[in-house]
Amino acid sequence: MAATYTNGLYNGTSVTCQYTIPSHLLAFTEYTYLVLFFKCAVAKTIGEHPLCQVGIIQAKTKKPSWVLLPDFDVTTLVEWHVVRREEDRIDHLAVLKHQLDTKFSSIESQPGWRVTVTHVHGTNVLNVFFVFNHVNFDGQSGKIFHEGLLRNLNHLSNSETPLTGMSTMVSTAATASNMPPPVESMAHFPISPLYAIPTLWKKLAPPFLRSRTTIPPQHAWPPIIANCPVETDLKVVVIPKSVVEGALAACRARNTTMTALLHALTVVSLTLQLPESEMSAMQSVTTIDLRRHIPKMPPVAPGNTELDSRKTMANIVGRLTHRFDPSTISNIRANNSYVSRIITPGKLSDKVTREILFLGVEDIMWSVAAKVRSEIQQRLNMRLRNNELGMMRFADDFRGLVKGTLNRPRVCTFLISNLVLIDGDPADTPTSSTQPVGQDGPTRGRTTSDEGISKWTINRAGFTLSAHVNGAGIHLGVITVKGGDMVIDMTWQKGVVDDKVCEQLGEDLRTWLGHIATQATEAPTP
Repeated sequence: MAATYTNGLYNGTSVTCQYTIPSHLLAFTEYTYLVLFFKCAVAKTIGEHPLCQVGIIQAKTKKPSWVLLPDFDVTTLVEWHVVRREEDRIDHLAVLKHQLDTKFSSIESQPGWRVTVTHVHGTNVLNVFFVFNHVNFDGQSGKIFHEGLLRNLNHLSNSETPLTGMSTMVSTAATASNMPPPVESMAHFPISPLYAIPTLWKKLAPPFLRSRTTIPPQHAWPPIIANCPVETDLKVVVIPKSVVEGALAACRARNTTMTALLHALTVVSLTLQLPESEMSAMQSVTTIDLRRHIPKMPPVAPGNTELDSRKTMANIVGRLTHRFDPSTISNIRANNSYVSRIITPGKLSDKVTREILFLGVEDIMWSVAAKVRSEIQQRLNMRLRNNELGMMRFADDFRGLVKGTLNRPRVCTFLISNLVLIDGDPADTPTSSTQPVGQDGPTRGRTTSDEGISKWTINRAGFTLSAHVNGAGIHLGVITVKGGDMVIDMTWQKGVVDDKVCEQLGEDLRTWLGHIATQATEAPTP
C-alpha cells in the first residue's frame, strides 16, 4: 500500500461511528469538559496501539520504514466541528468526502490517522470519523479503534474522578519488540510452484511477452485514467434491520452469506446497466481478514505481552478475486431482455420495474452467490497457503509494479469489504447513574435514575474507502452495528465512473434486498 499511496493513487479510509452520549455528560455547564473528556479517551486508546504512534520515513524508496514519533498531543489530531443550534445542519457526507480525499501530508512526523468529530450542541449524538492511511491499518483496525474508544469512554465515565491522571498527551512507547511485524512475517505463507510461476509471470513479464489470455477480456470497466484527480464520490445505502434479518434468512436457506449475496446483486445490477461493448465479463474482489489464521505471537522481549492479531491495529488483510465469465453475463442479459419485452413502458414505477426485472434473473443471481460463497470458503480452508502476500518476498520494487498497472486494463470492476458486526453496547460495559453539578464535572453521589442514558453506546457505523485510481472501480464498504441497520458506503472515482451507474446500483441493492427479505418472511425456502 505504501507504493499506491506515495504514487498518489489512493488517499485514505474511514470507519465512522455514531455515538450516543450519556445524559450526565450533556448536562455539564462547560461544553469544553465533554471535548476534553473525549480527547482523553482518544489518547488512552491510541496509547494501546504501537502502530498509532509512528510515522513513515523513506516512503518513496524500495524499503520504507516506521519511525518512532516523539510524545504528541492528540488535540492536534482531533478536529471538532460543532454547531450551536439544532436547526443548523452539518453535511456529514461532505465532511466524510473531504476527509477521504485529504492526504496525510507529513507522514514522517505525524501518525497515519486522524479523528474528526461532528456534533450539534445539546444533542446526544456524536459522529466520530476515524480516518487512516491504509499503509498503516486495514478496515478491521478501524473497528478495533472504535471498540477500544467505546470501552475507554465508558471506563472514564464510570470513574469516581474521570480525568484524574488523564491527559490528551500520548507517551509514545513503540519499539522494535512491541511493534506488529509485517503481515508476511506474522506467520508462514507457503507457496506452491503451480501458484507462484503464473502469478509472477502476470506481474513481472513484459507486455509483449505476456499472453493475451492473461489480460481479462472485456471486463476492464471502468477504464483507468491516470491523470484524473483522485476525488471520491459517495453514496450511502442503509438497509433496515428487518430487511437484513430477512436477507440473512434467505442466505442461510441457500447456504450462502451476505457478502456473497452482495457480490451477486452487484454483478446483476452492473450487467443490466452496462452494454456488452463495455463489459462482457467481470471480476470482483473480496477482502479477507487474515487475523483468524495468525496464531498469537510470544513476547519478543521481557516485559512485552504476546501479540494477538485479533486485537492488533495493523494492515492484516488479504484479497480474493472472483471471475464472472462471458456466459454468466450473457445469461443475465438474455433473461433481462426477455422480461423487458413484457413490461409496458411507463405503466409501472421504477421500483416495481426493477423488482420485475430482478425476478427474471433471480435464479442466476443465487447461482452467482453460491459460486462466490464457495470460492470464499475454499480460500478460508486453504488458510495462508498460496496467498498473494506470500509472494511479497519476490518483489523489491513495488513502486515500479504499481506504476506499471496504470498502463494495463483495470483488473477488477468492484470490491466488497465487509467488516460484519461491531458491538455498540457490549454486555460488560459499565454504566453510570451519575448526575452532574457545577463546572468541574460530575459529582459522585450515585443516585439511580430511570431517566436519561447511562453509558456511551454506538448506534450506527460506516466503513468508507476513498477512490482508487488503479484498484477496483467501485468500493462497497459494509458494516452493521449489532442489532441494528446494515450500512453500505459505496465509493468511486469522480469523472471515471458514471454517477448514474452507482446511484442505480445503490437503489437496486436497497430494492432487491427488500424483495429477498419479503420472500424469506412470507415463504421461506425449505
